[in-house]
Amino acid sequence: VDRRLESVLKEIDAEHARPRYVGRIEAASPATGSAARHRREQEKLVDDALTF
Repeated sequence: VDRRLESVLKEIDAEHARPRYVGRIEAASPATGSAARHRREQEKLVDDALTF
C-alpha cells in the first residue's frame, strides 16, 4: 500500500512524498472527556485528513 500511495502522491505533485499520520496524539485515554474539546479535535482530524 505504501508504494501505491507514494506513487499517487508523486503523480499529484503533493507536498509530502510519503503518507503522514493524521490522528489524535498518544494519550492514556481514548477520548478527552470533554464534548467541546472532542468536537474541536474531530474537526481538526477530518480537516487534516482531507487536506493535501
